[in-house]
Amino acid sequence: MKYLKIYLLILTAFFASSQEVEEVIVSAEKTEKNILDVTTTLNLYEGDFLESQEITELGQLGYYVPNLTVQEQEVAYPSFSMRGIGNDSGNLTFRIGRFMNGQSMGTTTMSSFALFDIDRIEILKGPQPTTFGVDASAGAINVVTKKAELGETYGSVEMGFGDFNRNYLETTHNFAISDNSAFRISTYYVDVEGYTENLSGRDVDARGNAKALRLSYTNDLTDRLSTDVVFYHEYNDSPGVGFKNTFLPSPLDSENSIYGPVDFRNDRETNTKRYLDTYQLLFDYILSDNSSLSLNIQNASTATDNFYEADGSFIQLFSALNNRDDELESFEIQYNYNADNLSFFVGFNEQSRAANDEYEFYFDEGYLMSFLQVDGFFSAQYGLPGVFGLGGASVFASTKIFDPSLDLLAARTAYGQAILGNYVAFPVSLYTENRFDIADEEASSVYLNGSLRVNEDLTLTLGYRESETESFALQRVPDCPRPLLLGFCQTPSYELSNNFSDDGKGLFKYGANYSYSDEISFYVNYSEGRVNPVVAFSAVTPAEEVETLDVGFVMVSSNAFLSGAIYTYDFMNYSVVRQNYASGQTELDIMDTATIQGFELYGSYNFDENTKVFGSFGNNDAELGINTTSGESFDYAGNKWRLAPEYSYSVGIDFMVDKINTVLAYTYQDDMFTEESNDPFTLIEGYGLVNLNLSYSMNQYNVSAFAKNLLDEKYLIDIGNTGGAIIGTPTVIQGSPLTLGVSVSFDY
Repeated sequence: MKYLKIYLLILTAFFASSQEVEEVIVSAEKTEKNILDVTTTLNLYEGDFLESQEITELGQLGYYVPNLTVQEQEVAYPSFSMRGIGNDSGNLTFRIGRFMNGQSMGTTTMSSFALFDIDRIEILKGPQPTTFGVDASAGAINVVTKKAELGETYGSVEMGFGDFNRNYLETTHNFAISDNSAFRISTYYVDVEGYTENLSGRDVDARGNAKALRLSYTNDLTDRLSTDVVFYHEYNDSPGVGFKNTFLPSPLDSENSIYGPVDFRNDRETNTKRYLDTYQLLFDYILSDNSSLSLNIQNASTATDNFYEADGSFIQLFSALNNRDDELESFEIQYNYNADNLSFFVGFNEQSRAANDEYEFYFDEGYLMSFLQVDGFFSAQYGLPGVFGLGGASVFASTKIFDPSLDLLAARTAYGQAILGNYVAFPVSLYTENRFDIADEEASSVYLNGSLRVNEDLTLTLGYRESETESFALQRVPDCPRPLLLGFCQTPSYELSNNFSDDGKGLFKYGANYSYSDEISFYVNYSEGRVNPVVAFSAVTPAEEVETLDVGFVMVSSNAFLSGAIYTYDFMNYSVVRQNYASGQTELDIMDTATIQGFELYGSYNFDENTKVFGSFGNNDAELGINTTSGESFDYAGNKWRLAPEYSYSVGIDFMVDKINTVLAYTYQDDMFTEESNDPFTLIEGYGLVNLNLSYSMNQYNVSAFAKNLLDEKYLIDIGNTGGAIIGTPTVIQGSPLTLGVSVSFDY
């Protein structure tokens, strides 16, 4: 009731000053609708907003979206969390779907791409079974690119430079070929050096590097048949991620600050390279005044080469090279019907995807022997198995193994110093091991969604999807190229594989939309989501299930937009990998039920044609459940979910004075844990960022400048990583410092 009163007060204030209705069209529910008619909680960000804020990555946009957290420190393995749910892994199972023009970008290495020449980004909260399927069991992000415009010939060129030797070039050209066809070519180029200093090599942390090309072709072949073709290519070559381990301090780094430089001394520079290619064929055929047929065909592939310093230190205790190839193909056909009081669509989707991983792990044998000896000593001290008993994870990989009275900082510091102090150099090359992972999935589904207009004000919706999946997983570890000096391989060779067929479960979505006036609508929806069983080479986890209820509103007028929702989730069968505090063994717990609840708001208000304010606010109470499905309590009970801040908000002003446009924005993200163990060393403290963008326009010319993180706030974007999960000494990744840039553009 308290939240409802807040909503009504805000609505009254906005409604009192609004004038005429401005129509906002979205495609969130698989067909284009006025946003006032949608029954899904939706955050909409148009291309103009992205350009005014110099937003070119989903990680940058995430700060403005209530209850969305995006970790995008590299293009290969981004992480997404929506309303506390996320924690995607490198396999083919997702809780938050990522889409481009409605088509799945459904492997991890496809999920991150440059944002340029964008029409809008739609962020859908809660399960989306009928529109986007099982990959969107907790929500979906749909990036809609600009298509070729019929009857128009125009273009633009923008170039600039900035800090960290940033060079930038973006071009857009739209050509009218005939009255019925058009072609659009967009290019994007950014080259920038890392913002984190490397004391012994190339600086690291430079996510934005990209060379991208998008080709779009539109043709109204007949009065009834139209087609769109979209081809996209992106190549990334970045200096890698700056994992830093303060528990293994460099002798060259006297301060040893989490915000200081790294010291990587590998024979090979850390690096991330990726090729991303997609094409989409979209056909629409009008059958009658009320019905149409659409066909979508897509192919996407990536080739990734990622070398990283896993231990985050100057020693070569553990580094790795990951070569990965992914491919996705999908086919979808949909029948659409739209009449005055009844509209519906029914469709069939078929999708296949595959991921092939090849790993090479590198170890300095002297540090490896030191690590094993030191870990054995500390394990004996605490009465726990250590590396060999934990399946490759050290005694410090989970803090709650220990008595709460333990001074964890002192213990981990002593642990790291002992590893360094025990080192003995061996006259041998780096010890290496290889591993190969293969995952394949074939899925098909049928879906339908209908809306019935009961009267002028009330519309009811019903959706349903049925899916089935065939999955295969394999892992192979061959014999090591040479054994350790101890005479054996650290990991014995093996090959394990697994097949699994999942018949799925019917998923429903119910909704109602009530038009309070021409400017305000209220909606409620109940939705079911399901995460397919995760098929690993040695096990299959049960399917996760989620049930959600959203109650929200949307207000649109000529000078104001406001949307908000309160929600509650029941999440069942969530799989939690943890370490048993009593035995030290790694275990998999299947959580019974966790309840997540919260509320969110976002909107904008135009005082006049030159001044606008905008903002967002999200509150999210996300805690793990108390019991397992077998009724037993477990050690992570009541812990915070990963990447789930309790509060996040943004506020900004956009105003123009004498042809100079200024956009000043502040974003804040509350404390959050990066691991569900809630290890105190995986807590990212809350931080706020100020961003400033200036532009001056004169006829077809424009000069702009930006300052990201204007106050040079020190903050972290990730903690834990391989250093924490295996070695037991968490590594950190710092966020981008103050970054300045300028650009000049020309329109024709």
